[in-house]
Amino acid sequence: MIFSWSNQCISYIDLGKENFGTLLNHYADRLLISGLLGFLAFILIDFLLNRFVPRLKISNYLNGFGIYIIYLVCQSGGLLLFFIFFALALLIGFVQTRKMFSHEKKASTIRNLLISFVIIGYFSVLPLLYFGEHDFFILARNMISLSIIALPVILMRRYIRLYLLFVILVLFVHAVPSLYHYNTYGYIMTRESYFVIMETTFDESMEFLAGNLNIQLIFMLVSFLILPFVMLFFIKNESKSVKKNWKHIAIAFIVIIASFFTNENYKYNIAYGYYENYSNYNSELRSFIQKVKTRKENNNLQGQVFDNNPDKPVNFVCIIGESTGRNHMELYGYYRNTNPILSAMKDDLYVFDDVISPHSHTRKSLRKALTFTDFENSGDNLPSIIELFNAAGFKTYWLSNQYLLGENETIVSYIAGSADEKVYINDENNLLGNSYDEYLLKPLDQFLNDGIKKRMIFVHLMGTHGDYINRYPANFEYFTEDSLVNIKTKNKPFLDSWGKEKINEYDNAVRYNDYVVSEIIRRIKETQSLSYVLYFSDHGEEVFDSRPYVSHQEPNATPFMFEVPFIVWLSDNYKNAFRSFTDSLPLYLHRPYQFDDLPHSLLNLSNIGYAETDYSKSIFSEFYKPEK
Repeated sequence: MIFSWSNQCISYIDLGKENFGTLLNHYADRLLISGLLGFLAFILIDFLLNRFVPRLKISNYLNGFGIYIIYLVCQSGGLLLFFIFFALALLIGFVQTRKMFSHEKKASTIRNLLISFVIIGYFSVLPLLYFGEHDFFILARNMISLSIIALPVILMRRYIRLYLLFVILVLFVHAVPSLYHYNTYGYIMTRESYFVIMETTFDESMEFLAGNLNIQLIFMLVSFLILPFVMLFFIKNESKSVKKNWKHIAIAFIVIIASFFTNENYKYNIAYGYYENYSNYNSELRSFIQKVKTRKENNNLQGQVFDNNPDKPVNFVCIIGESTGRNHMELYGYYRNTNPILSAMKDDLYVFDDVISPHSHTRKSLRKALTFTDFENSGDNLPSIIELFNAAGFKTYWLSNQYLLGENETIVSYIAGSADEKVYINDENNLLGNSYDEYLLKPLDQFLNDGIKKRMIFVHLMGTHGDYINRYPANFEYFTEDSLVNIKTKNKPFLDSWGKEKINEYDNAVRYNDYVVSEIIRRIKETQSLSYVLYFSDHGEEVFDSRPYVSHQEPNATPFMFEVPFIVWLSDNYKNAFRSFTDSLPLYLHRPYQFDDLPHSLLNLSNIGYAETDYSKSIFSEFYKPEK
């Protein structure tokens, strides 16, 4: 917590006067030392710059240092209060500093440079203080790193304001996601957080903002930005011509670029973090693509994969949900009626009740689910599950309602690119994210009537992805404001009215998902083929189940983010063809299973032979051995 020792000071005061002695004993020395350091800092500034400014009176030091005391003793009430106090401190300190130089024209360059350093320091030091990092060397290193950006002020004398405006906007754009992420989830952005941003489309970003913008967030962003703009007005462009100074301008931009490389610790260097992680993300993606291309060139699967199904029409379907946790499904014992259709057909389903996802985010979770990559092996040297079905003689389909950046822009989309037919229905025209999953049923019907004998169809839903209210049409708004009183609040003192509304929206999305999954099953059943439908979700979701927020952020993980549904439906033709196999399935419903081993299970369920299949990793096998 920021100002941790200051908060303790105030807590002592709140406990009563009898603790005042303890307060002085523990914290008076810190206040005095901090005050002395601040006093010496102002003297040092004056000493170094006394050739440009008149000697200041002692009152100037104390006046300028006064706001520093506010920083030391104020109690942090959250991001908003922190920004207000810190901005006020810098603003008053800046006014005092400006007085030092206001009487000397020859100090204009130094004044501009000093203001520039303060602006840059605002963006480099303030976020770190809010993140709770008080290590002097971390703060100093980050300040030095970003302050290099201020040096071109000396060179770009006629365009200082324009240059600093550009710098402010760039740093603001980089800082806001980090600050918002920390304020929302309680931890600094990780490598995976950056990767998620890079795999987010414009439509998805707009939907996220629409669902998360609030007055406090807007005011926080404005308060964060307003001080640099106020200080910008005190910058004075100089009259010196730069007509022949293009080399200086070039050097200035080189310095800007160089500054992003001076501190490799991107955890603290917000601007550098984006460059560093974009480079890592691009490198990981290109490396994966190159490995797949090399493997395909050197490893022909012909003769290595065998279809052991009868010579009959076959329709296998794998439905991949999104952000749907089993703890909000009536089928798994949830107290609300979120699965009216699937619950009615429960006797025809195999409901596995102890399955978890390997990760709480889509990218890594599906990479493991669709390839032989798991926590023990990279799996990049082996084909994806889609490639194996292709080699077995199936026609493969990838039907998705997920946002698409590009077929080669994410690892999941590249894996899906191996399918014979690919249909993405959620495009840039769906700005509000209202491409409902039921829109997938029409192309599914077309697939089922294309004359192909053996099909393997992957259906990637939007499921219950936030913003939940955009996941279902108005006629599926079953849980309304009237049902808020029915939400269980036991052991949830943090659950307010907004949280109850989010639970309603999520449960409505789960109920709509119930309809979509059941419709897919109904369509496959009508084909009267040898078929199955497997449904699971890429990860779960925390929706005020144990904490006061909605999230699936792995560094702040809860069990609800990993506990997913795993449901199988089998046709009568399938049951008759593999009677011994299907008779054993009820014995396996309570097996603990993590679906990074899904390829082994899917090949087992599909009766496809492949040398790398490990039946000890298949939840459907009599040889299964739990590992996690």
